[in-house]
Amino acid sequence: MLGVVNELVECGRASFQRGEFEEAREALENAVKRGTDPSVLREARYWLGETLIRLRLPAPAAQLMLQVMKTDPRSDPGPYAALKYGWLSLLTGESKGALDTLDALIKSGLPPTLVPWAQLGRGVALYSLGRYPEAREVLARLRGQSLPVPVAAETTFWLGDTLGQLGEYKEAVARLKSFTDGGPRLMIDTALLRQAWWSRMAGEPLVAAQTYRGLLSAYPKMPEILWARAGLVLALLDLGDSAAALDEARTLDAADKAGVLGLPAILTVDRWLTEKHRADEARALAAFETWLPGAIAKAGFDPEQPVPFLLLGSAERAVARLMKLKHAMSSTITAIHANDCTAR
Repeated sequence: MLGVVNELVECGRASFQRGEFEEAREALENAVKRGTDPSVLREARYWLGETLIRLRLPAPAAQLMLQVMKTDPRSDPGPYAALKYGWLSLLTGESKGALDTLDALIKSGLPPTLVPWAQLGRGVALYSLGRYPEAREVLARLRGQSLPVPVAAETTFWLGDTLGQLGEYKEAVARLKSFTDGGPRLMIDTALLRQAWWSRMAGEPLVAAQTYRGLLSAYPKMPEILWARAGLVLALLDLGDSAAALDEARTLDAADKAGVLGLPAILTVDRWLTEKHRADEARALAAFETWLPGAIAKAGFDPEQPVPFLLLGSAERAVARLMKLKHAMSSTITAIHANDCTAR
């Protein structure tokens, strides 16, 4: 029986290396079901976890990595499983658990090739917890070291966005630009999105609008496209181009099936037009006001009741807050798939 299980593990690993993940999954699941030897079972679970990560099944992958960690953390696959479990915990929103796992892993001693990834994960966990000064310290220290190319790139990205969260907008843009200037790579669309966002916060709405438009053109199917349109609405308002902002808000609202971003963007335009009292915008404002009740109803408000002033006044902050939450999750997802170099 042991020989058969070993053969299944080797078959699964070979399929994994060829990128045949469904075949790998079948062989490794059979090995896990039939295995009794602890060391072989750990190998089977570890490689099945790696396979499920590639198949975008993070929850069962995390459970397998946790089993490998707990049975013998000092075994050959133990540190690798702990690292993957830490990153997968970030994906599922367990930032505190991820930080605890990575801290313990770093203190226990781990293969040198894993240290940069563990330190990067620690910085991302601190970022996700909103502990930005600590995240900056970890990421800045990491960036000063000799790093594998993927780690160096991701560190630059995360450090840039962390600086933005700390209000150091110009430095954030500089860091993110050094990342995006490297050409197409993992997270390039998210990095351009954040670069545009912090450019506007740095008082460069024209640069922000240009970056948003380039992003929308180059990556029309990006997962965060609605967030890019919301940012473009704000940048156009900063430039005083309310007509273009209104067009973008309408496009956003039409595409925003859940109504999460459309209403905050609409209210932001409405507030801007109301405050400016510009005669040449009267026609656009009138057209906008006939469209607003439908958007409000779509978002779950009674169109016959006045929009709460608090909601109107916090529209821009709502976009910013939602964008920040979305970014943290999407970037973590991408980071896990970029973490392939840590497979044994």
